[in-house]
Amino acid sequence: MFEWVVLVLVISLLLYVLLGGADFGAGILELFSPKEKFDELKATTYQAIGPVWEANHVWLIIIIVILFNGFPAAFKVISIYLHIPLLLMLVGIIVRGTAFVFRHYDAVQGRSQKVYSRLFAWSSLITPFFLGVIAGAIVLGRMPVDVENFHQAFVAPWLNWFTVAVGIFTSSLFAFLAATFLIPEIEDRGTKELFRKNALLTNILVVVTGGLVFVAGLVEKIDFPRLFFSHPFGLVSVILATVGLLVLAVTLRKKWDQLSRLLAGLQGSLIVLGWLALQYPNLIVFIDGTVITLEAAAAPELVISILGTMLAVGVVLILPALGYLIWVFKYRKGLR
Repeated sequence: MFEWVVLVLVISLLLYVLLGGADFGAGILELFSPKEKFDELKATTYQAIGPVWEANHVWLIIIIVILFNGFPAAFKVISIYLHIPLLLMLVGIIVRGTAFVFRHYDAVQGRSQKVYSRLFAWSSLITPFFLGVIAGAIVLGRMPVDVENFHQAFVAPWLNWFTVAVGIFTSSLFAFLAATFLIPEIEDRGTKELFRKNALLTNILVVVTGGLVFVAGLVEKIDFPRLFFSHPFGLVSVILATVGLLVLAVTLRKKWDQLSRLLAGLQGSLIVLGWLALQYPNLIVFIDGTVITLEAAAAPELVISILGTMLAVGVVLILPALGYLIWVFKYRKGLR
């Protein structure tokens, strides 16, 4: 049952990065869209993510439930020492969701629409940034042991060059996923070409910001290249992701949109799985070198057994419901 719980945790994280990432990325693209194309991009964003945008947070909820119930020792450390970026990420999610609803259902179509659109776009950028900061802080492994002041306990673990670089990389990755995933959803030829151009540019941006993460790691005295290349799966994921970027550039130019979408999803998956492989079996690393491993952080066997059973029931109920939701709003044209 322990392996099943871990598997659901990994799959939920993958789905949140891929589906939620494309969701957030659509808002990021609005920040940098030409004014003359903004209304078309806004309509495309709503058409593509409107029916399922709230459902994407199901994966985040599952992650939190598993960590809280299944791995309480790790959840405690993260929620205490990383509570500031966690809070900022949650505020971003709330602001983004509120702005998304109001700009489409507000009875008054006036200047307030610009405010809602700006809130939506900026919160779409800020939220994945702090998600990346949290991931970077976990990788960095500087959770405090003997706390002497506020900065040492609640700022130093997450505010440094490495975590900021991971945050920028995460936002770039999400923008790339959105630009690639949304191309097949667009009907207007001009807008479709704009998204292909955005996909190519964000593809390059992911490479540049990925390199920035390695450089920042060296600045913070983390030999990130050695860690990645000494780990078999890390090495394979880097090679495949790099090759995938080159192939994706070709598929975008050839206008093979569905294949481009598949390759983008594969790249995102390789990045997440590479990070998890690099981290395994450690969940939390403290500044003095002590660690909390995956098994050490696990709840008692009875709790894991109950959690695993509830997750199995949830999978049986959630997946068909999400499948039906997507079918109704995206493929059953007669209901529109």
